[in-house]
Amino acid sequence: PVLPKVDDELAKKFGFENLKLLQEDLEKQVKGEFEQASRVLLKKQLMDKLEKALKFDLPESLVTTEANSIAKHQNNETMQGSKPGEKPVATKEDKKIAERRVRVGLFFAEFGIQKKLDLTEAELNAAFEAESRKYPGQEQDYLKFIQSNPQAQQAIRGPLFEEKVVNSILGTVSLKEKKLSVDKFKEQMEKLN
Repeated sequence: PVLPKVDDELAKKFGFENLKLLQEDLEKQVKGEFEQASRVLLKKQLMDKLEKALKFDLPESLVTTEANSIAKHQNNETMQGSKPGEKPVATKEDKKIAERRVRVGLFFAEFGIQKKLDLTEAELNAAFEAESRKYPGQEQDYLKFIQSNPQAQQAIRGPLFEEKVVNSILGTVSLKEKKLSVDKFKEQMEKLN
């Protein structure tokens, strides 16, 4: 294969007036991806610290429900060895993950109450609209679905509230920025998975 010449003509094939604008756009995209990945890494580190610091008994019913949900989700992804109508069985690892989620989730809920954090109508509508854009040509149908389905609303509301709590917590702590090489950063991201 012959590599194309990197010039204004190549940029025009990608919808840009010139090479400089293409480069700026690519730089912006890469920077955005790294910022997003850095945020995921920071959030993971926060969750790890909270998990170690938070020590309280958990409602067993919440842990069981969450563990079963995790097992069901993993079963749906792998579709391994399950027969129709058979309920997936939660593993010890599923229970461990469930305990972490429930513990941190309960802490976030309490933190949100104490700090009087709530989602505004504008924030919710913006999130619903952003989610609807994932379904081009069906945005209005999706918005109607969201408005009539409390479960679908909660699936968006939960992560949005979590982000608000995380932002509030991160706003109260002092963070030290740490520069990493691309390879070291990739290594950290791979550990998340």
